[in-house]
Amino acid sequence: MDPARYQAAMRASMKERTGRSFEEWVALVRPQLPAAKAGRLKWLKATFALPQNSAMLILDALNDGPPVTEATPFAGAEPAVWSAYQTLAAEIRALGPDVRIQPRQGYVAFYRTNEFAAVRPGSGCLEVGLALDDAGLEPAGDLGPERIRRKLRLEPGAALDHLGRAALRRAYESS
Repeated sequence: MDPARYQAAMRASMKERTGRSFEEWVALVRPQLPAAKAGRLKWLKATFALPQNSAMLILDALNDGPPVTEATPFAGAEPAVWSAYQTLAAEIRALGPDVRIQPRQGYVAFYRTNEFAAVRPGSGCLEVGLALDDAGLEPAGDLGPERIRRKLRLEPGAALDHLGRAALRRAYESS
């Protein structure tokens, strides 16, 4: 399902899932929303016990700026990093027909049932966070939600190696 259809389905099912319609949530949250953008998602989830995707959908509606696209996290990155992302994203999409992409302000999330990968530009490279506990990969730090526990780095022009592909496939299959 493409992102626009996914978001429309999320909006349509919000009343059933949360007890309020999308429009009711936006009206309720708008006057209470903290002025500082940092921490809004955490505040919304904690205050109203909303799931991540529902909270993101509400915040997107209340966002003052332009819509977030796949290119948003790469706005200041080198062209080679954006090109490397496009190659990697095609490889991730090829994992299966059920891969969904959800761009965020700082990274691009990849979902099946759950988020299994998060990709953002690093310092001259791509940081690829995975929903894995593999000790052989470095800790993900702040790359994505807490499901994303490990990461690997991909240099522009370098292909994902066999171990990276295997880790990506395991994350996809376990989501």
